[in-house]
Amino acid sequence: TVADGSAMFYDIRDNMKPLYVDIGSTDIEAFGVVFIKQQMEMHVYGRTFTGLGGSGQTVIWKSHERYYRPDGVTPKDGVSSVQLHETMHAIGIGHTWSYGHYVGDFSYSPMGYFSFHNGTATFDRNWVQSTFLDQMEAETWNEFVTQSEDVGEDELPSTYEAQGKALQSFADARQYYDMMMWQECFDELLKARDFTTNIFYSQQDSTSPIIHEWGTDVWPIDESGFNIWVNATDNFAGVQNVDILLKMNNAFYAQYECNQDEGSNWSASVPSFEITEDTKVEVSAIAYDWGRNGAQMLLFSQNLTVASTVFEFPVAIIVGISAMVVVVAAGFVIYRRSAQLST
Repeated sequence: TVADGSAMFYDIRDNMKPLYVDIGSTDIEAFGVVFIKQQMEMHVYGRTFTGLGGSGQTVIWKSHERYYRPDGVTPKDGVSSVQLHETMHAIGIGHTWSYGHYVGDFSYSPMGYFSFHNGTATFDRNWVQSTFLDQMEAETWNEFVTQSEDVGEDELPSTYEAQGKALQSFADARQYYDMMMWQECFDELLKARDFTTNIFYSQQDSTSPIIHEWGTDVWPIDESGFNIWVNATDNFAGVQNVDILLKMNNAFYAQYECNQDEGSNWSASVPSFEITEDTKVEVSAIAYDWGRNGAQMLLFSQNLTVASTVFEFPVAIIVGISAMVVVVAAGFVIYRRSAQLST
């Protein structure tokens, strides 16, 4: 059996991959398919190959005898060099002899056809991360320049604040890049992208988000901690972040960032805390939209003692807009990059 590698690869990419992988995701996701058949070979570019990789996908064509042990039933162990080779193509790594990717031919790399090393080297990892960040920086900077072109001389302070913080994040990212601190560089570019989004929405949206209702997993609460959820919406820019603010006897104690659950629900875990003989605990929610508008609302107040617990409000309530005040914040996004098709 002769398989048409190119036609099958792109058919899988267009029709099969979207059924299993979120192709719109900002994460890097590699999707793989393996065909196993007796007396089979794959042709592409006028030659015979075993696999193809690129654009976040791998496809392997293996004859039955190459995949199973002599009994014809037991699969061979480990990750094959072909699978590793094509997976590295899928995330953007080229062949060792491709001078657009490598300085020279590293014979022990799995990206050579006659390699003896079934693993990745420091050079491979550095190349992937640095190239990924190069593209991320370029695209984020272009978006920043585009949004900054619309910034006038009479914008809100939040617009200029976001612009200044974006520039600082770009500078910090470049410094980390030069030190090969890839994760730190990535984190700063994420901040720059968030601040760029803030620049746009801070010029378009002046309406605060709305905190609708909330609840806890236990009631009344005590010093052992609790889980809390908040429902918050914003009809234009969207909610960027929600925090839970904890006060003890009218003084700031801690602030906890919420994770976004389904839809407009956000949740956080408040860990255990110490109380004195008589402690007033206040729990508030602060919701921020991408326009850097925010709303803060007292959810409940409760007096805690070592011996007893007295509370003032029920577990869940519906709230209005009148109790909200303006605040600011930043949030997070993820980035992805696709790659070329190679053998």
